[in-house]
Amino acid sequence: MERFFSSVDREKLDFCWEPRGDWSSRVVSDLCKRLDLWHVVDPFAVKTVTPTKCYFRLHGRNGWRYTYEDSELEELAMMLPKNKTAYIFFNNIRMTEDAAKFQEILRS
Repeated sequence: MERFFSSVDREKLDFCWEPRGDWSSRVVSDLCKRLDLWHVVDPFAVKTVTPTKCYFRLHGRNGWRYTYEDSELEELAMMLPKNKTAYIFFNNIRMTEDAAKFQEILRS
């Protein structure tokens, strides 16, 4: 992983990484800093180690069949960094509907 990210010509690309399994936050933080990676997390499950470079991937609190409540989406909006680009990916059964509701919350 270090060899790959250290050797890639990034041009204007940002690279993200969603660790799977048991990784210590210290190791994840060190790798993200050293390799200039965005830490991908489900923010309702794990806190990101790159808070100014947010890529949130929402898997559903009780699995992929989960539908987010408006209050949860409002909470998610509050987690986003101010005046920074952030990415939100809904990876649940109601992903399209939840993403549309989230966009409405951000607009208001």
